Amino acid sequence: DPDGLDTVYFETVGGVTSFQPAIRPGTSLRFGLPLTTGGLSGQTITVRVFGTDRLGNRGDTAIRQVTVQ
Repeated sequence: DPDGLDTVYFETVGGVTSFQPAIRPGTSLRFGLPLTTGGLSGQTITVRVFGTDRLGNRGDTAIRQVTVQ
């Protein structure tokens, strides 16, 4: 994408952890998300991640589910 990457957004559902958007102009971003799982045994946490370019165009959303044992 010639407009590159501007901001990456992280959304969580079902947990107690939230994250601020990562503003990192460029072409890619490596990241890890520390999820709090204490007291959530048996619950599922859904994490959604998507990015926007400098023009505000939104990319596809990656969705992952974490089941807490």
